Amino acid sequence: QASISPVWDTGLAVLALRAAGLPADHDRLVKAGEWLLDRQITVPGDWVVKRPNLNPGGFALQFDNVYYPDVDDTAVVIWALNTLRLPDERRRRDAMTKGFRWIVGMQSSNGGWGAYDVDNTSDLPNHIPFCDFGEVTDPPSEDVTAHVLECFGSFGYDDAWKVIQRAVAYLKREQKPDGSWFGRWGVNYIYGTGAVVSALKAVGIDMREPYIQKALDWVEQHQNPDG
Repeated sequence: QASISPVWDTGLAVLALRAAGLPADHDRLVKAGEWLLDRQITVPGDWVVKRPNLNPGGFALQFDNVYYPDVDDTAVVIWALNTLRLPDERRRRDAMTKGFRWIVGMQSSNGGWGAYDVDNTSDLPNHIPFCDFGEVTDPPSEDVTAHVLECFGSFGYDDAWKVIQRAVAYLKREQKPDGSWFGRWGVNYIYGTGAVVSALKAVGIDMREPYIQKALDWVEQHQNPDG
């Protein structure tokens, strides 16, 4: 395993436990929330090359990776923190604000979000003869953008906000002809499509829109015989 993912896993676990009905101030969730607060990165990282005036506030996937916080983890963590009630509520709110503003500042020019960087879209590194890594750049992706929108929706933001409008327009452009969406950081295309549809609903998009119905039809068509 190239990298473990304790921050990501803890954020998802908090969201799952809250959805299952565990109280926002349950002692286990308080412990998890305070652990997440301690993981916030407050020093500049490699992302300042493109965003020199943006204040830090992101979260990384791993235990120690202060120079490479990522948008995906930050979205999940502040979304999870938004469901909790902690002893130090001011610290919780401050952490969410810093993370939220960092995510907004990391939006790429096409409306989407990459994981680690802004507008990292050059194709040149992929043509280096000894480049056998597969993907060596960090362009905006549908799944990261979807997770950001679902996070924003949890804070009460919808498609009246220009930031969200730009992201929705990006997702509509990236939809595949068959109705599905790609997802860079998971197994496709069920993963990508499910992430995008859930996100669009979270920010108030009408689920009766033809392009969403096309996506739902695609998912239904790919259901396995066993259900």
